[in-house]
Amino acid sequence: TRGGGRLLLCTNYSYENEDGTNNDSNLVYGRPGAFLFDLNGNFIKKLNVPINNPTLRSGSYSTFVAIGGDRMFVAVNQSYNASQTYWPSEGFHIYDLNGNLVSNGTAIRYSSATSNWCCSIAANENYVVVGDLGMGTGTFGGYYTPGVYVYNHSGVYQAHWRGTDTGNSGYNGFGYSVDINEADDIVVGAPFWNSSNATSPNVGAVYYFPNFSNSGQVKMNGPATPLNTTSGSYPNHNNPNPHFGRQVKIGKTTIMTSAPFCAHFTNVNPTTGENA
Repeated sequence: TRGGGRLLLCTNYSYENEDGTNNDSNLVYGRPGAFLFDLNGNFIKKLNVPINNPTLRSGSYSTFVAIGGDRMFVAVNQSYNASQTYWPSEGFHIYDLNGNLVSNGTAIRYSSATSNWCCSIAANENYVVVGDLGMGTGTFGGYYTPGVYVYNHSGVYQAHWRGTDTGNSGYNGFGYSVDINEADDIVVGAPFWNSSNATSPNVGAVYYFPNFSNSGQVKMNGPATPLNTTSGSYPNHNNPNPHFGRQVKIGKTTIMTSAPFCAHFTNVNPTTGENA
């Protein structure tokens, strides 16, 4: 929650109207829902999350939430395809701690946001940080450069950047996850990042931007375990594609990240001859 005594939950498939009745036209695709509770688990209200382009949706929405200071943020990630060109159709909205919409009802997004705009969001007392992991290619038009974007609590754009060695496309996954602490230090995950000499894709990386600045950025990779190809070695600790940076969190002095596909061993069992 990071303050305010609130708990915010989200769903990607809610088909309720604000009065609790079912909206049958949304049964197939769903609509984003955000539900506000206090820290004792008492339900306060369902937030009204505006949908700016409901006729252009092509599947369920992905919803992400963040709380910072006296503001809450609900991000709606949903792209649509117009003549094989992918464009972002939604963005984030701003609420007070009572669940009242304080932004103007138009989803906030950057002018050159990709179709993966608002794939992650985090907030502190002063800022909200938005991840945009970009697209793998711009073959079909549209924008495809990833980035991490910073706004103030009024929804006014402040800055954006990406990792120095992050490619100008979504292949590295820069922005898949983001977080910010109260010192305005920002951390960004790039779980698909791959080094030139990696044995497998999706090694992953985490970028740390101290004190709200692109200068002095630090890049981190997970503790790689070397690939041992000796057939008689069992178990073989092979860790080629852990997706390091899939989720990130930052506190006062430490950074935590997940690596959900960290393989502990994968080789031929010398006893049975089967893959282990």
